[in-house]
Amino acid sequence: IPDNCDTRTREAAQTLGTYLQRASDVKFTVVEEKTSPSGNGLVRIHVGQDAYAQSLKLALDRLDGDGFVIRGVDSGNVVIAGPTSWGTEFGVYEFLERYAGVRWLMPGPEGDDVPKQATLSISIEEIRQEPAFFSREMSGFRDDRAVWAERLRLHGRLPCHHNRFRLFPP
Repeated sequence: IPDNCDTRTREAAQTLGTYLQRASDVKFTVVEEKTSPSGNGLVRIHVGQDAYAQSLKLALDRLDGDGFVIRGVDSGNVVIAGPTSWGTEFGVYEFLERYAGVRWLMPGPEGDDVPKQATLSISIEEIRQEPAFFSREMSGFRDDRAVWAERLRLHGRLPCHHNRFRLFPP
């Protein structure tokens, strides 16, 4: 993760490590870029806009704030980054679904489906996504349900409930 990154990016990286470990039984460690270990055979998954991700000129500023890029660069580097920490978080969830087969079927740990993987194959390609709708939410989600909603990439960006009559004329 970038040095001194925000809490949302740090938690997204920890979620990535936790679910990849559950899928593969391999330990994943979250480290800041200044302390990133080096070595042959080591795969680095860059979560957020660290110096390495920035060097790739991913044009993140052209994406919606909730958008993201997942890019397999080479056999030792993968980047998951968005223009905001929300986008980076949503990129992590897409990565877990696409490459580790993780599904969040309902709120809480009992709703997690994490298939065991002997190997994780990550293609060297660029995935660029952004939401079709600016604001996506269902009200009333708290605790485990709020986490589940985020994993479904719900992010309410417009005050909506009692504001609808201002957004949509009767």
